[in-house]
Amino acid sequence: MMIPLTSDEIILIAINAAGISSILLVPKRRRREAHAVYLFQQLITWPLGLLPVELGLLEYPVHELGRANETSITFEFFIYPTVAAYFWLYYPRGRTVPVRLLYYAAFAGGITIPELLFEHYTKLIRYTGWHWYYTTLSISATLWLSRRLGLWFFAGQVAGFSKRGRL
Repeated sequence: MMIPLTSDEIILIAINAAGISSILLVPKRRRREAHAVYLFQQLITWPLGLLPVELGLLEYPVHELGRANETSITFEFFIYPTVAAYFWLYYPRGRTVPVRLLYYAAFAGGITIPELLFEHYTKLIRYTGWHWYYTTLSISATLWLSRRLGLWFFAGQVAGFSKRGRL
């Protein structure tokens, strides 16, 4: 007998399906880069994703691992690292600073806006001391950090990199 799924559980399944699909769309010649950045982002989001939950600033009433981990495994370990990989792959190298800042803002906003909708209309996330601008700032900072790690890791190995590791 199947247990009926709640709308929040259906949303989590749909988000995971979209994440799997997007991983499959990474160009074959750039998968190594995407995988490395994916892992960098997981390394960053593990402590930083747990911190606001442990401090009581965020709650995930509907989450995957019950009491074992109170954070959102789907977001912290799957979706956000996938987004960071695409951020890396399509970063506007050699463009002006305003274009690059707009790129950061678009990615940060592309995560913050759905989070606000989920917070308002579902039980997937609940702000208990958190604000949307914390999400925007933390997303921007962690994307910047994973980009720095990628530049260091791939220095001189990936097309478009100079010997100093800058794009």
